[in-house]
Amino acid sequence: ADLKSGQAWLRGAPYALTSLPGWSFSRALAAYGETSGGVLVPFASGAPRLVPGRGQLIEGARTNLCLRSQEFDNASWTKVSCASAADQYTAPDGTTTMDRLLASAGNASHYATQSFTWTAAIHAVSYFVRYVNHQYFQITTWDGTTSRYVNFDVQNGTVGTASGASGFIYAVSGGYR
Repeated sequence: ADLKSGQAWLRGAPYALTSLPGWSFSRALAAYGETSGGVLVPFASGAPRLVPGRGQLIEGARTNLCLRSQEFDNASWTKVSCASAADQYTAPDGTTTMDRLLASAGNASHYATQSFTWTAAIHAVSYFVRYVNHQYFQITTWDGTTSRYVNFDVQNGTVGTASGASGFIYAVSGGYR
């Protein structure tokens, strides 16, 4: 298979990857891939994920446990010492869908949270963030027994202290991390 061009050979005949007999490309949600230039490109639901300059994105099935994960203004998110403003910035994929969390005055913790059920599997948590006026960002998880967290310096692109978890941060085009 030539995954860069989206072509495969089966029994001596060329096929587009989307029409290979017995292959299924189905996803409930759209996703993104990063080009070699750091630009995010969107993929339609149910389509093979061919990243320009990189080839086919091969990944196992994943389920987003957060409801309305791109909409911090939605009632499924509880905001503590902050408020949300919908669609304030251009997201890494070029759409104006990036929300802003606005911290209230004071030294209290400012955060948005959502409850969902964890299973016994390994989980990954990811966000696209951009430095505007708050340098630090923390991802915290709670499984009902144990709290785990990783701190990030968004302005400098570094990982800070962590407890029970590990993290990494890297730059994406447009000043996003």
